[in-house]
Amino acid sequence: MEDQRKEFMGIALKLAKEAKDISFPNPMVGAVLVKNNKIIGKGNTKEPGNNHAEISAINDAKRNFPSNSEEKIKGSSLYVTLEPCSKQGRTPACTEEIIKNSIKEVIIGSSDPSQDGLKVLSNAGIKTQIGVLKDQTDDHHKGFLSRVERKRPYVRCKIACSLDGGVAFLNGESKWITSEKSRIDSHDLRKKSDAIITGIGTVIADDPKMTVRGKEVKKQPIVCVLDTKLKSKGTEKIYQRGSESFIFTKTNHKTINNKNIKIVEMDSKEGDINLRDTLEYLAKEGISELMLESGPSLVSSFIKENLIDEFIFYIAPKLMGKNKYKFLDLTPEIKELELKVIETQYIGNDLKLVAINQRS
Repeated sequence: MEDQRKEFMGIALKLAKEAKDISFPNPMVGAVLVKNNKIIGKGNTKEPGNNHAEISAINDAKRNFPSNSEEKIKGSSLYVTLEPCSKQGRTPACTEEIIKNSIKEVIIGSSDPSQDGLKVLSNAGIKTQIGVLKDQTDDHHKGFLSRVERKRPYVRCKIACSLDGGVAFLNGESKWITSEKSRIDSHDLRKKSDAIITGIGTVIADDPKMTVRGKEVKKQPIVCVLDTKLKSKGTEKIYQRGSESFIFTKTNHKTINNKNIKIVEMDSKEGDINLRDTLEYLAKEGISELMLESGPSLVSSFIKENLIDEFIFYIAPKLMGKNKYKFLDLTPEIKELELKVIETQYIGNDLKLVAINQRS
């Protein structure tokens, strides 16, 4: 029984992952409707204003059994990766449709702290179970849960460096430290991110595009640039990607002629843009998963504020010696950071290491 429930939840989780690039800013949720141990309907979250996963699964069952859909759906079990919504938003609450269609049981992966779905369903006499494949569904929904619970996105930081911690020579000669295979792999990180954040120093020095390349995507991640003195011209490659861009600054003293750019004036903290306020702003814009790609100074600032949840290191088997920029510009104010390694693998000759911040 338990194994079968895990199997159905696993199918719902796969459907949830297929909602990437579709559901934003809503969470990527998957659902399957089961009757007599057979799937009669399945679905995931659609574009904002359209059906949530639960309704998609119910409607799929109605299409699959047009002559007796009411009878088929009645008494069925619904598997869903995230607690059904109980509050009216762009669409009616999913709990209303679940009750209306006489579904007898709802099996849930992760709870949603912003909703009362479990309570509403239980009060309606519907049997509920929560926590099936919880570790996997929590991991899938970690960006959304961070946005709801901590009022900020889940932040990943990608660092490509040499064995002795170098990211570039002081004379600027080395553009690439790691291999092409590692760079291709890192585009998966961009693909899973709602937005990428960097600093104006990186924009000026490298003029990067920071697009997802070599992977199929329906839209590019939003780009966010921390530009304290508003040095951006709007003609840099990072602003020519066709996707929405945010520039966070302390002074909005000029107009940038680029319709994709939104300039946001932020309060400062010790002379720099307040990072916590910036992340809170992005959360309100629907950003759940944020990727930090920048130089040592900004990475160090994020670490100082304990705002990085996950580090992805690509370590090249080379030594760069003394004349290098290190990937961290740590100061005595930064306390020791304890990380838990959750993944190691070789990408060509490079070592990929993924570690979780235990204190975030």
